[in-house]
Parts: sequence; structure tokens; C-alpha cells
Amino acid sequence: MAKLIITLDGVTIGEQELDQPRITLGRASSNDIHLDDGTVSGKHAQFHVLGKEVFVEDMESTNGTMVNGQRVHRRQLRQGDVLRIGQHELRFVDDAGQNLDATVIISSAQREALKTPKELIGKLKILNGPKAGELLELNKPYNTVGRPGVQVAVVAKRSQGFFLVPVAVGNSQGAPSLNDQPVGAASLALKNGDVLEVAGVRLEFQQQSAS
Repeated sequence: MAKLIITLDGVTIGEQELDQPRITLGRASSNDIHLDDGTVSGKHAQFHVLGKEVFVEDMESTNGTMVNGQRVHRRQLRQGDVLRIGQHELRFVDDAGQNLDATVIISSAQREALKTPKELIGKLKILNGPKAGELLELNKPYNTVGRPGVQVAVVAKRSQGFFLVPVAVGNSQGAPSLNDQPVGAASLALKNGDVLEVAGVRLEFQQQSAS
């Protein structure tokens, strides 16, 4: 099955299977692929899946959609194509060349893995600043927090739970911290009550099971 591998500043922050006829991408949270990036338009681009062919279409975005360094309006994607949208890169991977048995096994395992995170609800509560008290819902496979170009981290929703994924963006404020300890390059499992600090904002991780 074709998919997009999404990276930010060289760090993989998520994957999106292209398993629907139409998949939207943009800054608005209503999109299938939500990129929390000020240089991305609210409704930036969409992907059309027509049988074994996949097309990307720019939705008259402000900063455009780049494929292999060229700005495009609509283009069929090929294995290995790299899209640049805002500060994110999306690499197109098509697994159609694998044998059928292997594809079925992988697809089934991925579907089973995706069932578990839906049973968990994760949120980040802002503890300081003008937005103190607000809750940020972690309802995407990857959720970006911080300020691009200053300090960014991603909270990833996986089959095992929620994980903090640091992203190197120049470290102008040093590494993000978890419970007042600087984090390294490895992903860290988050526990209820953990306190994350990114770009000067302190956030408390809250997790509960869906009712």
C-alpha cells in the first residue's frame, strides 16, 4: 500500500497510509494530515488515489507544493518522490512491488496496531503563559508542539501509548525537557502527569481510557 513518510528537520514524525480515494493535508485540524506549521495553508493540498495511481494536487496554497524541488499544481507521484510542504518533507513510498502475501500480513498487522491507540485519550494541559489552563487534544498520529526554528517536539500516538519525540531545530533554547530533565534523541514513553517544557511553555500530559 502506498504511504507518505513525514519528516521535520530530518526526523521522522509520522506515516500516513493512502488508503482512501481522497486525503486532505493542511494546517487546519480537520484535515486527514494535519501539519501544525504556520507556512502551511489551512487547506493546502490533497491526494487522489485512483487504483494503483496516486496524484497530489495543490489547493491554491500560499506557499505552494513542491515535488522533487519543483512547484506543482497536480502531478502523479512515483516511488521515492519527495514533497516539500512548508517546513515538512513527505516521501512517497509505494509497496505495490512486494509479493501479495507479505503485503496482506503487513497491512493486517498495521490495522491491528492502530486499534489500540484509539482506546486512549491524550491531552496536554498548558501550565504557564497567557493560555494557561487550556487543553490540547492529542488526536493525531503525531502532534507537534513548540515553535519551529526555536524548539519543537512531537507527541506521537502509537499502539503502545503516547511517546515524546524530540526534533532538532537549531536548539536555540537547548533541548526540550521532560520532568525538568533535558531529553536526548530517543523517543520517551509518556506517563500520566509528566511535565514537558518546549520553547518556554510547560505542558502536563494527561491520559485516560476512552469510555
